[in-house]
Amino acid sequence: MQASQTYTPGLEEVFYNAQAGFTLQPMLLFASILPRDDEATIKRKWQLAAIYLDILLTRRIWNYRTTDQSTMKYPIFQVMLAIRGLTPEALSLKLKEELDGETETFASNERFALHGMNRKQIARILARMTDFVERSSCMASRYLEYTTGSGKKRGPWCKEVDVAGFQRSRGRPGLLHHRGRILDSRVGLEWEDGSGSVPQTSRAAAAIFLRSFKRSGR
Repeated sequence: MQASQTYTPGLEEVFYNAQAGFTLQPMLLFASILPRDDEATIKRKWQLAAIYLDILLTRRIWNYRTTDQSTMKYPIFQVMLAIRGLTPEALSLKLKEELDGETETFASNERFALHGMNRKQIARILARMTDFVERSSCMASRYLEYTTGSGKKRGPWCKEVDVAGFQRSRGRPGLLHHRGRILDSRVGLEWEDGSGSVPQTSRAAAAIFLRSFKRSGR
């Protein structure tokens, strides 16, 4: 399908899953589709299935679990059977139930970090964090730029980065020291050191982290 090859607003997760090389996505997307479904209903079902799959795969990556076809084909097949012909409302509830039943979540691994095999996966996660913050700030999406390496410009705020703090935290995408604060990029919040207060989200810090990560070659 076109959305797996081209970044399509509204079906971004389809593209993310395809970009991750997950070849079982099509059968899950079409499992709930009925011949009588109109275009809007089909798109909504695709959105829900792709979001479910996106969360599932990212959780597994976060917990250092494989996402290859040989490992995932049986559980995905079981989900496919469970969602056949469901309405968008029923599909949403069923997929949430499936995710709630997973034992491994983002909270299962508080020290997710870079290692020799997950560099590309982390780069995509950071690109999405940055893209989300920027789009939430009424900026155009630059996800493709971040994941293809075509971006070369550095913003005027680059000089504000705490370089020593970055070197200490470079392998952990959850933390980035920025002007005396810690950016928790997993949830997009910037916390004051030790104060517990939550200032305005820093899109600049997230963008710097991604670009610095890519330039580091790690």
